[in-house]
Amino acid sequence: NSELVDVEIALDKEENKIDGAYFIQWLIQSNLFIIPLDRSGTWYRFHHLIQEFLFSLFKDKFGPEKVNAFQEAASEWFENKGFIEESLEYMLATQNTTEAFAIIERHRLDFLNKDLWYVVANWVAKLPPENNTDPDVILAKIWAAYENFQIDQLLPLLEKLPTVLNDSKKHQAYWGEWHLMHGLLGFWSGNASDGIQQLKKAKELLPGGENLFNGMLILHHGMGTTINGEFDLASKELTAHLQKSTSDPVYIGRLIAGLFYTNQFDGNIKTSIQRAQELKELASSKKIIYTEAMAVCMEITARFCAYNFDQSKDLFDNAIKYRYILHTRTALDAMAAIVIANELQDKSDEANNALQSLENFTKESGNPAYNMLFISVSGRLALLRNNISSALALAETIEEEVSFANLFCWVEIPLITKARIFIAEGSTDNLHRARAILDDVKQAQAFYLLNNQLIEILVLECILYKKQELEVESEASLMEAIALASAKQWLRPFVEAGEEILPLLKKLESNPSYKSLVENVVSKISLKHHFPPESEKIQSKEDTSANSDLSARELEVIQLLAQGLRYKEISAELFISEGTIKRHVYNISQKWEVQNRFTLIDKAKELNLLN
Repeated sequence: NSELVDVEIALDKEENKIDGAYFIQWLIQSNLFIIPLDRSGTWYRFHHLIQEFLFSLFKDKFGPEKVNAFQEAASEWFENKGFIEESLEYMLATQNTTEAFAIIERHRLDFLNKDLWYVVANWVAKLPPENNTDPDVILAKIWAAYENFQIDQLLPLLEKLPTVLNDSKKHQAYWGEWHLMHGLLGFWSGNASDGIQQLKKAKELLPGGENLFNGMLILHHGMGTTINGEFDLASKELTAHLQKSTSDPVYIGRLIAGLFYTNQFDGNIKTSIQRAQELKELASSKKIIYTEAMAVCMEITARFCAYNFDQSKDLFDNAIKYRYILHTRTALDAMAAIVIANELQDKSDEANNALQSLENFTKESGNPAYNMLFISVSGRLALLRNNISSALALAETIEEEVSFANLFCWVEIPLITKARIFIAEGSTDNLHRARAILDDVKQAQAFYLLNNQLIEILVLECILYKKQELEVESEASLMEAIALASAKQWLRPFVEAGEEILPLLKKLESNPSYKSLVENVVSKISLKHHFPPESEKIQSKEDTSANSDLSARELEVIQLLAQGLRYKEISAELFISEGTIKRHVYNISQKWEVQNRFTLIDKAKELNLLN
């Protein structure tokens, strides 16, 4: 950059001076391996090998003191131009960490208030690992750890911060951030009451006005109030703050996010989708990338629960694109939803690609705890593909505590997936194990009032009780699930349960209170599994009642199913469509009076048809 060259030339006291523009033109004309970085001819760089060679000559000629002066001048110039990361790099090259910390102090709040926490995280990642005592640096690390959901790193930093603070007015806002972060931790630990008390202390100490901190404070106060059983109050307070807000988009975005989460907790999925779209439009118009990325993930979550995949491709693509700047657990959950949503729509190739992206991102995160989520998604996908042995092997490796942080609004909860797989396997021991898991999860769900997780639990309970021949309990769980889902239009748990729950749902089709929802769910399950309409089913029963023998093609299908092949793979093997395969599976199930593919394979083994 010619301006930067001018600054550096000014440090040289020799008489014959040139300006930056002339110097750059001379470099270009001399063909000294200079590479343009933009079309306007503003920025250039040397080839990296030439750069290293020239810098070596530079150090030899001028010595360390002059080199540091040049780097400090460059640092100041970059900071004045708003290029904080480059400014920090040049200052760190001089080993002047005190001034490097001062750069972070001058810009940390401004960048956080623009929702650029990931930029601040990059700054602190460049710092040497020495034990510093600068409050702004510690707080920058705290925000980076929080957004990356690295609680193990967050707690020691929060313990350290008070040791470098005092009671001066200058440090008052630092104490406010400290209480704010403890309030957020109280929320994630499930202790909403303690979290709310910390948020009240933070409010007293933080500067007023519309900014990130006050937006976070109101957002989490609203969520804490909801899980304390006061959804209406939380919604009213958040709405009131939103109506009074004026201009700051990050602050307003946090209020809209609060309304999304409180409605999602309460199961109001239609409102959740609307709030996610409202937030996405705001962030897009103001070009706030992080907020837009979070809004995309929120909409994916809500649409996944509703089994509403309109415009899903754009949402899925954006979630993958933005994964590196997102709150890490949020990114992982959105990617998990993408895997399962694609498989539920019979898009196996897309599901495989999404699973690969999830695996890569999990490894890149460097957090072993996230590997459990990848295992869980892999098991859930295997189950949807009827690969029960693989799913069961993965389920056995899942270990996770029941906690608010592990339930929240997540669509992938490893413990629930573990129970789902145990129920599908169906042995007496695994049904008991699934029962224990669901009891624990349901108890936590009731304590935190997470209606968003209750429907999933009830659907699984219904199937579990059915397999244990507890008909009354099974029906009670189904009725409760249907009653909740009917009011909230929460469809996906039923559709994912598929063949397992279909016969139970059909018993409710005559109930006028639930007729619309049941017919909607049944149609989606039937469409996914290519079940024939009722008229064809009646004819099928008549045709097969006299002859329960399998056709040659049906025998081929069941033998390939038993080998663990997916419908798509069987289609390629037999040169017939996936719909035809599913029709064969349905017809076999009707002949043998079995409810799903798992019991169908067991029946085939019993009849010695798999030898």
